[in-house]
Amino acid sequence: MPMVKAAPSPPEPAVAAIPPDLRERDQWVVWRYEKRAGRRTKIPYDPRSGGNASAADPETWTAFDVAWETFQQTRRYDGLAYVFSVDDPFCGFDLDDCLDEGGQLLWGADLLETLDSYCEISPSGRGLKLIVCGKKPAYARCKAPWNGGGTIEIYDQRRLFAITGQRFAGTNPEIVDRQTELDALCRQLWGSLHPPAQPREILGGSSGNMTRSELSDRQQRCLVAMQRMQLVDRTDGSHRLYAACCRAVEHGLDDNEALACLRDYERQQPFPRSWSDEEVLQRLRDAEQVCPRGTPSSSAALPEPPTIGDLLLECPTLRPPVIQGLLRQGETMNLIASPKTGKSWLAADLALMFATGQPLFQTFATVPGKVLLIDNELHRETIAFRMAKVADARGIAVPEFASQIHVESLRGRLLDLPALASWFARLPKGQFPVVIIDSLYRMLPPETDENDNAAMCRLYNLIDAYAEQLGAAFILVHHTSKGNQSGKGVTDVGSGAGSISRATDSHLILRPHAEPNCAVLEAAVRSWPPVEPRVLRWTFPVWTPDEGLDPEQLRPEPFSTRSKKAVEANEHKWTAESFVATFLTEMGQSAEDILDAAKEAGISERQARKLLRAAVRKELIHQHREAANQPAEYATVPFELSPSRRDRIAALLTAEPELSNREVARRLDVSHTLVQRVRRQLDPGGNCRPVPLETVCESSPKVETGVSTVFPVSKSLA
Repeated sequence: MPMVKAAPSPPEPAVAAIPPDLRERDQWVVWRYEKRAGRRTKIPYDPRSGGNASAADPETWTAFDVAWETFQQTRRYDGLAYVFSVDDPFCGFDLDDCLDEGGQLLWGADLLETLDSYCEISPSGRGLKLIVCGKKPAYARCKAPWNGGGTIEIYDQRRLFAITGQRFAGTNPEIVDRQTELDALCRQLWGSLHPPAQPREILGGSSGNMTRSELSDRQQRCLVAMQRMQLVDRTDGSHRLYAACCRAVEHGLDDNEALACLRDYERQQPFPRSWSDEEVLQRLRDAEQVCPRGTPSSSAALPEPPTIGDLLLECPTLRPPVIQGLLRQGETMNLIASPKTGKSWLAADLALMFATGQPLFQTFATVPGKVLLIDNELHRETIAFRMAKVADARGIAVPEFASQIHVESLRGRLLDLPALASWFARLPKGQFPVVIIDSLYRMLPPETDENDNAAMCRLYNLIDAYAEQLGAAFILVHHTSKGNQSGKGVTDVGSGAGSISRATDSHLILRPHAEPNCAVLEAAVRSWPPVEPRVLRWTFPVWTPDEGLDPEQLRPEPFSTRSKKAVEANEHKWTAESFVATFLTEMGQSAEDILDAAKEAGISERQARKLLRAAVRKELIHQHREAANQPAEYATVPFELSPSRRDRIAALLTAEPELSNREVARRLDVSHTLVQRVRRQLDPGGNCRPVPLETVCESSPKVETGVSTVFPVSKSLA
């Protein structure tokens, strides 16, 4: 992309004014202005490789000194940028267009006064960037209107801030811990999305009376993880308290265990201020929105790994099945189908099969048990209606499943997968052998892109943690990508990142069969033998097997009338002359290369072959084949004959002029056309007589051919 010079150019970063807290972290890139989609945009680059940088890829970040050196030495970039990460304690505020042309505040003075932390002028000179120490609660979003008509943006991860070091007059030169103010601000902006914490009942009196010797092994491991945190209190210690609560959630502590552990940690490393049980519980609720319960982070101590001998004794068999041939306890399974093909009806059918122990699709045996159906697409009334319809179609009476299926409709409740952590934590392990989530795309956290491999992998790691915590198998209903699916592999069917199919234990897909109202069921499984594809027929409101149809007969990719007309209109523009001018050169090319280039220009293979033949027929191009078993090449100028082949042909024709062209081609392994061409050069009259050698080229050197001593054909004859 062409580089677009800033007008005026942004000021060179004032290095001395950039807070050391930022400079000491290896989270820096360089950037420059470029024109993208008609707009002047800051594009980040890796200071080491010069390639594009990404806020989602730490491999493209580097140390501040490296970025600064690249900026100074190359002079190809317009500035430096810092990348906010989940691993740092910082949060950034972006106030666009809050300054007038004279640099005076138009709005946002109250925000600067409340947060009172490092603040600098943005490269444009019309905005401010303010950085505090703190982390947003999970329910907080990224953008919100502010008093005075402006909009603020708040980021604490996966975002780059162009850093200038041009500190705004009168603001704090240091980054200050403002976790309390950040929490209050987020509640002010998005409080309606976050229900107030409901402290759970604290058993056994005060939570701070346990000694370390009385802590459980799990609590002691959590306490070690807390003690290993290297965080510095800047004001009230709220950020360190939040980090400690995250460790408690990651170690799967309930409220009583967490409070006891935190009070022990507080005695050893006191906070600057005292925190009540209610305040600690509020921070635990915030931590549950972000941290997977029961999954300690890499900073926590891991137990000594078992030997393979111990593992064989501990795990003599695979986990028990939930769906015979498809899914086991604690595993995850994707169920992928095209939009509007009855996926939600199928989710209800799945729940009924598990609740009553009936085989799935009359093929895969299920283990009966309670089912939790989490639906974020349908209203409660619609779920009830569909469940009754499917049960009636299956001949299942309501009393058979009334107490076996539990349903939670999340439509309109603004809850994503991480937000379910505290709810799942209250469910007894083993209560629900199966959890069905319909549909996955509506459970993604804000700002999460289903095409982002890293983000989706983290989400599936969270689902695995939930599965282990509940002792349940998770079934995730998802949709296919747009377009025809018949030419794809099983694991490629499904919208979004490739990690969606790779992260699960079973990947079950339904794609259209050539027969109307039919689909082919296929699966990729991890802990079972391969699954044979089979055909299902949609008979409202259920899918049933159709053994009479061939599962290989997938619906072919359609060729729309509109696209056909577009191709024909494009092909009518081409003539043999324009085809040669566009795709042929003086250098020889194979037909395959020419056809590939034509295809990229929107010409069908059939039309391209037709134009190529026309060009040969009109003698606009020259065709050449070095040997009978080699492909022909085409060029706009005559091919120079290979001297060695030409000489061998000429020698044999001179020695045995009665041989046919095909016999000469067979003996010398060359093309018939090449032999015919050399014969014409040797005998323009067509009498098939040997040409006197001295008339060929008197000055040519002799060539030993094994047939007779002849002179090579002059290049002028070629």
